[in-house]
Parts: sequence; C-alpha cells; structure tokens
Amino acid sequence: MFEGFYGLGYWFIGAALTILMSIFFLIAFLERNDHK
Repeated sequence: MFEGFYGLGYWFIGAALTILMSIFFLIAFLERNDHK
C-alpha cells in the first residue's frame, strides 16, 4: 500500500516537473521570438 502511494507520489512530482519545464521553455521560446 505504501509502496503504491510513494510510486504515485513520484509519478505526480515527475509529471509536475515535466509540465513546469515545458511551460518554462515555451515562455523562453516566445520571449526570444518577441525580441527579434
């Protein structure tokens, strides 16, 4: 039970980090295009 809980926790953290990194790179990409 606890193993499944920790596995789900790690998956959630990984997904959150992936989404945050995607948003960060998207904003950086748009900012770079705006400065052209």
